[in-house]
Amino acid sequence: MRKVRKDPLEKLRTNKLLTHVVFLVATFVLFSGAASALKAFAGTDLWALVGSVFPETITPEMLKDKYEKQTIRVVVVPGHDNQYVGTVFKGRTEAEHTRKIARHLMKYLENDERFTAIVVRDTDTGKYTDTFSNYFTQKENEIKSFMKERRSHVKVLKNEGIIKSTEIIDHNYATSNTAIRLYGVNKWSNENSIDLILHMHFNDYPRRTRSNEGKYSGFALYVPDSQYSNGRASRDVAEVMQKELAQFLPESDLPKEKGGIIEAQELIALGSNASQRSAALLIEYGYIYEAQFVNADTREIMFEELALQTYNALKNYFDKEYNQTSYVTDTTLLPYTFKVTLKKGMQGSRDVLSLQAALHAEGLYPPDGKSLNDCPINGNFGPCVAAAVSMFQEKYKETILTPLNINKASGIVGGRTRAQLNILYGVE
Repeated sequence: MRKVRKDPLEKLRTNKLLTHVVFLVATFVLFSGAASALKAFAGTDLWALVGSVFPETITPEMLKDKYEKQTIRVVVVPGHDNQYVGTVFKGRTEAEHTRKIARHLMKYLENDERFTAIVVRDTDTGKYTDTFSNYFTQKENEIKSFMKERRSHVKVLKNEGIIKSTEIIDHNYATSNTAIRLYGVNKWSNENSIDLILHMHFNDYPRRTRSNEGKYSGFALYVPDSQYSNGRASRDVAEVMQKELAQFLPESDLPKEKGGIIEAQELIALGSNASQRSAALLIEYGYIYEAQFVNADTREIMFEELALQTYNALKNYFDKEYNQTSYVTDTTLLPYTFKVTLKKGMQGSRDVLSLQAALHAEGLYPPDGKSLNDCPINGNFGPCVAAAVSMFQEKYKETILTPLNINKASGIVGGRTRAQLNILYGVE
């Protein structure tokens, strides 16, 4: 029998691949910094270990166990910055919006002794905080090496089919400066025992006239690819976040974002190229052109509401005792005292915003057959609100309609309807 010689190039290629595998596994052990990581690695077949694809650096069990014993370290990243502002609509930038939400969220987190929160950008000026500004400058060469190494090693594993390419949505390309900062946040987080990173963003999509509203609406949550070491823990947090936000916001109706939680392999913010060991979540709170984010009388109120819902989601994830059953206690829009007549045609109204919240709490908004995409909580009094008000008047007809000998609901919030709303949802 003729002896088949092994291709020397194949041997070289295999050795090179093993080098990349060893690097990634060694990095995992270094990041984990725990005896359990070393124990898992020792005596384990290398290919089987990497075939996981990456051993987990953070798990749901680890997060919840730490919450019981220590504080959870959270990094809050208001998306974009003063130089690269993100998407823009009618003069308002994504960077400004995310900064303001972060300001409110930081107040909630800083007042909770179970969390240690670090924000990447100053929530007043929008500039990077000294911690991160200095890190980006002083560690720039190290960050660049980190980027290069991660990209190089993961590229080899993708080429060999050990990691599958799974990206389904094309994302905006990060500029070189932005990439350095995002990888810098990942590297800093790896070095500082961060448990969870929250990236805040607003959505948009290419269309002919950017000055006009688009056709899509709703929030979406992006999590790391399940092949990455932080994938399972990140999705676990995202599922609770989705449930919380969906009580108040529509889920994105962009077809590729169907389901509300989307895995992303190439988003640096989430740890592309296996660059992040913490749980990571990128929240697209909605499309920047949606009315509630555009109108001056509703925009700032909605930012605080989004921050509260985000905080509630974190508390519900970590704390079994936190779950609240009353929608009134879970929103900044109620209680509220209704003082003026409200009717169809009103837009960008603070009063209508709280009216929608009250009708939502009553289970009347959106009306049957409609979704929050059709009938968002946005401060506009349209057909959806009119229909819900009519149902509210019928529900409480003994105090609203009967005393006036009226048989048919009007859908207008007049004196008696306001009085009933104030009994249920007014400020005591």
